[in-house]
Amino acid sequence: MKLKFIYTLFYSSLLFFIVLMLIGFSAGPATQQGGNFTGSPTSTNICGSCHGNPGSFGGVTTLVVITDDFGIPVTEYAAGMTYNVSVTVLNGSGTPAAHGFQCIAVDDTNAQAGSFSAPQTNVKFATSGQIQVAEHKNPSPSPVFEFKWTAPAAFAGGAAGDVTFYSAGNAVNLNFQRTGDSGSSATGSTTLTEATLPIELVSFEGIAQDYSVFLTWSTASESNSYQFIVEHSLDGINFQPVETIQSAGNSTILTNYEFTHRFPSIGKTNYYRLLQVDLDGMKSYSRVVPVILDKKLEEISVFPVPAEDLVNVVLQVDQKDEYQLTISDMSGKLQTSSLHHLVPGTNSIELQTADWPNGVYIFQLTNSQHHFVTQIVKF
Repeated sequence: MKLKFIYTLFYSSLLFFIVLMLIGFSAGPATQQGGNFTGSPTSTNICGSCHGNPGSFGGVTTLVVITDDFGIPVTEYAAGMTYNVSVTVLNGSGTPAAHGFQCIAVDDTNAQAGSFSAPQTNVKFATSGQIQVAEHKNPSPSPVFEFKWTAPAAFAGGAAGDVTFYSAGNAVNLNFQRTGDSGSSATGSTTLTEATLPIELVSFEGIAQDYSVFLTWSTASESNSYQFIVEHSLDGINFQPVETIQSAGNSTILTNYEFTHRFPSIGKTNYYRLLQVDLDGMKSYSRVVPVILDKKLEEISVFPVPAEDLVNVVLQVDQKDEYQLTISDMSGKLQTSSLHHLVPGTNSIELQTADWPNGVYIFQLTNSQHHFVTQIVKF
């Protein structure tokens, strides 16, 4: 009786394990067990080893196509730029009930190259070791899987060299068994070469200075370089341009650049990157530089909010000095400017706002050591 119980427990556990594997693999092998089944040099297996080859649906292959924002296929990438990735699972015969896939992007050393993002509804991302894997979210009726890939950023000698996308797929009948399915017997691969950059960026740094961020960068050489666009973000993902700096054009010596961002977000991490544009319109991104401005705005307050006929700005300073006040609208148009002599401790500046158009204004008060920035809202 005891032996029968042990056998029953063993086979029940084995059946549960098999069902769990099948369900887990239907949600992607990287998700289920960290498996990389792309058939790449970094993989442990390939889809056809489990799902059959050629199987009931003929031989399975995958087609990886990389396109730019205009839908044009590319064979080379620019550092830091984002591209569209489409993986199509092709089968030789029959009509599968669903499809699955995996795809990775690695450099010449088989290390992770760039990153995946923006998955379509039938795609998700997982990891296998140190490699990011794009794979099916669930068995997909559609054989097409789409997402985005951001190339490695240029910094101190360039990006990652050639990048190869390895992929594999399967065509399944959804009987939740591996019989009757078909899987890739060989990886599908596409290689992008690194485009020749018009500049060699050797440094890009940012530091907090009072209520501003001071950015510096240097190039070792430039060829047909046109301009740098400084971009700012509060989440490290969504960036907006804040300044355009003309570049040297052609240079074989060290060239230094700088820019002061006057309106960062106080008390938060501000993210910056450079978009480099050459004379031919080719673009590339630098790495992202985070700068934390941990100063709070307790030193400066504005009331009433919103302002009507007048507004008071109260602030604290450490020493007696003369400060230059400028107030501009959000387009940068100067509304008013004046000099103010402040004393150590609390100071109050009263501004007449009755004649100001409704809107948001930038209040700046500066001397040789300090830079106070806040907003005034007028309605």
